[in-house]
Amino acid sequence: MRGLLLLALVAFPSLVAAQPNEPDIPYFDVDAACARDNNAQGRRICVELEQSAYNRLKRVWPTASVSARNKALVNSASALKSKSYYEVLAMLLDTALRVEELQRPPPPAPTFQR
Repeated sequence: MRGLLLLALVAFPSLVAAQPNEPDIPYFDVDAACARDNNAQGRRICVELEQSAYNRLKRVWPTASVSARNKALVNSASALKSKSYYEVLAMLLDTALRVEELQRPPPPAPTFQR
């Protein structure tokens, strides 16, 4: 796993370039990616969807486990060539967090107190 993360970070250095005041959220040039859409409505929708996903990431990223963030980063590397990187990253982070939650042992059953 560690090797995959290292490979992703070497192959895609933009994964380590966070914006100021954004804790470790990788930089992705949304405007440039969405500009590849040939019509104005498509570009507008692209930016709106990416903004929504980025806002979700800003809320969740700082409290997500390092393991969940690393899994999301490694698995999102191929999405850097798409128009929806933040959408993919947010979905992968949500999935990694859900998997972690499912893998936690259940809390002990309550016992009756007299």
